[in-house]
Amino acid sequence: MSINFRYLSEEDMIKAGVKDMHNCVLACEEAYELIGKGDYIMGGELHNSHGISLTFPDEPKFPGMPKNAPDRRFYAMPAYLGGEFHMCGEKWYGSNIENPKRQLPRSILMLTLNDPDTGAPVAYMSANILSAMRTGAVPGVAAKYLAKEDAKVVTLVGPGVINRTALMAFLDVRTTNETEMLRGCGKESVQRMSDFIKENYPQVKNVIICDSMDEAIADSDIVSMGTSGADPEVNSKYLKDGVLFLGSSRFKMDDDFLLNRCQAVVDNWGVYESNLLERGSKFPPNGFRHNDGGGNRLLGMYFLDYVHEGLKKREDIWNMSDVIAGKVKRTSPDQSFACACYGMPVWDVAWGTKVLRNAEKNDVGTVLKLWDVPDMY
Repeated sequence: MSINFRYLSEEDMIKAGVKDMHNCVLACEEAYELIGKGDYIMGGELHNSHGISLTFPDEPKFPGMPKNAPDRRFYAMPAYLGGEFHMCGEKWYGSNIENPKRQLPRSILMLTLNDPDTGAPVAYMSANILSAMRTGAVPGVAAKYLAKEDAKVVTLVGPGVINRTALMAFLDVRTTNETEMLRGCGKESVQRMSDFIKENYPQVKNVIICDSMDEAIADSDIVSMGTSGADPEVNSKYLKDGVLFLGSSRFKMDDDFLLNRCQAVVDNWGVYESNLLERGSKFPPNGFRHNDGGGNRLLGMYFLDYVHEGLKKREDIWNMSDVIAGKVKRTSPDQSFACACYGMPVWDVAWGTKVLRNAEKNDVGTVLKLWDVPDMY
């Protein structure tokens, strides 16, 4: 039996609609519904793994072997997604913090899609834009269901790609958004984000570059944490009632807001339990919390630690799929939320499948032959 698959370059992906944020949000929303039903599988013992990392030794013993460094890794992220997607896939990327010096992105990503029945390749596609779009779409889904209807002020902590695409999603789901508060470590990156907003979104009336985190979050309806490399500290007393706090990256925060002033929401509780198992323990020893230096943690790991410490009950933490299904919802304008938005490969499979089908419909990309008849089987 012959097997062909479709190759999509980055240019092809753009032609096939990978930058269509409205439909990307809808694809991630559909994936959430399938997660809620259990019609998905990811890697690992619990079928909820974020992925598997390949890192290098601090002192390589062999010539040519790469040396460990920040963001120096390869990563494999497999998943199956059911429903109308019915697709297996794996995002694979290599990352090197030195890449920008070579005029390359820090991470270079590809997505392979496979027939879940035969295992045959269906597509091999450039995934840098795809990954960026789904990363922004996931907090966009949360904003669609949990942000106040009249949300006007959005704070973007981290002026890079994560928050650029998150902003695209926020503006798609909340057209009332008119003020962007920007907070970042580098003046050039913050200015680039400001210029991007002014050039592409004339409906945004105010773009304010903030000198402090406290200033950035004090009057915000939506706060989006989307840093890369830097781990900011948030003083939760400046978060106002009714805020939607979105965690797509690590940060440090006192416990008051997360324990006492907000409803905790996760994208998928199982992925945090799987993360814990992969670190080799059921729970950390008493008195120790998960962190990645200086107390910085993913938002979902804050919640995991709180449950372990008896400070929160697992049943009091909402899954985003239940929000979409209407089982739980915002009950007042003053109700605050903290929603964990972790990177899961089901998002890549969901949006990759949608883009592929659009490419097939419009004959975008290059069809390549794997074989006419397999030589050995």
